[in-house]
Amino acid sequence: MTYKLKNLSLLVLLAVSGAGWAGVDNPAATGQAPGFAAPAASNAAAKPKTSPEYDQAVNALRNKDLDQADKLFRQAMLKQPKSPMPVIGLAEVERLKGHDDESLRLLRKAVELAPADARSRVVLGTALYLRGRAPEAEKELLKAAELEPKAQLPLMALADLYFNAMKRPDKAAEYYGRVIKMNPDIAPAQLGQGMAFLAMKDFEHAAPALEKARSLAPTSPQPLMALTQLQVAQGNVKAAIGSLQEAAKLAPLSEDIQLRLGMYYQQEKQWPEAYTAYETALRLNDKLVVAYNNLAWMAADRKERLDDAERWGAKAVQLFPNEASLKDTYAWVKRARGDNKAALALLESITSSGTPAPDYFYHLGVVREESGQKTEAVAAYKRALQISPKFAQADDARQRLAKLE
Repeated sequence: MTYKLKNLSLLVLLAVSGAGWAGVDNPAATGQAPGFAAPAASNAAAKPKTSPEYDQAVNALRNKDLDQADKLFRQAMLKQPKSPMPVIGLAEVERLKGHDDESLRLLRKAVELAPADARSRVVLGTALYLRGRAPEAEKELLKAAELEPKAQLPLMALADLYFNAMKRPDKAAEYYGRVIKMNPDIAPAQLGQGMAFLAMKDFEHAAPALEKARSLAPTSPQPLMALTQLQVAQGNVKAAIGSLQEAAKLAPLSEDIQLRLGMYYQQEKQWPEAYTAYETALRLNDKLVVAYNNLAWMAADRKERLDDAERWGAKAVQLFPNEASLKDTYAWVKRARGDNKAALALLESITSSGTPAPDYFYHLGVVREESGQKTEAVAAYKRALQISPKFAQADDARQRLAKLE
């Protein structure tokens, strides 16, 4: 949920157009998260003098007229042989055509043409990041930040790289902090730093950063969703539900918000609200296997809406037929519907292959016990406790064993 510079097209357009590349000029136009104020642009990167062909090529690229952009960028390269800008533009054309290797070659060429140009290094660094080449990306982005120490975008790109690719929240917090020092009113930087602190379990510093991001971006659900993670980490699920309810008002078409609401309502045993949230999530995306599975489990465990539970459980297994946990849930549905034979078949299948969880053996023991297979039930309970003596239903497994032995 941090501010992610993964939209390479955005970066390329910022570079080739000579826009305020230290920030983002128009969040709505570029696809930045709604409600986020754009970082202020640095004066360190004024628009360079360009040829008419180059300006026309940028417009063609913006309009996704790739053939025309290709032609015009090549003409501009002839008129501006020492400029990296047309080369960056042509690299984006190649990327959009699916020619990733050629695109990367051109980006390297742009850096070779102007090794002191930070724009070129940011775009190359981001391209490397997207290809999973984090150490190379770090090198380019660090150089860009060195070349343009007052530019915010290289620092944001570095922070994103450290947080998401290199799993270094400490470094991410440092680079988000450098942006905040330049301008504390940049919501993505405050959000990113808050998430980095949260990843380090530094709740004391995470809270004010996330609250600041929320105040700076009151129409964005992202700070609220980040606050939700903080509240859950602090054990305050009810507060997290409140934050998600506010986020849902801002983003009523967000399946992720509804899915999270369903899980937290379920955790708090607010069953009607959990059903509503999960079913809302499925209306937004009918491929959400977690929603199907959780609905099926909840209904089966409470022995209600069992026809729906059958449909939900079957759909989850249909979507991911090799996932044992989904078959475990479906077996619980079969048990709730009185079909212990089908439940046993599913549970015996998942406990005889792979690395079964203790829960699967516990459920197998319950169904065997209810089917009159006491000896087999004892074996299943013992196997569950052997795998993990502290799994969620371990105490119940021991009580059942004591009665059977």
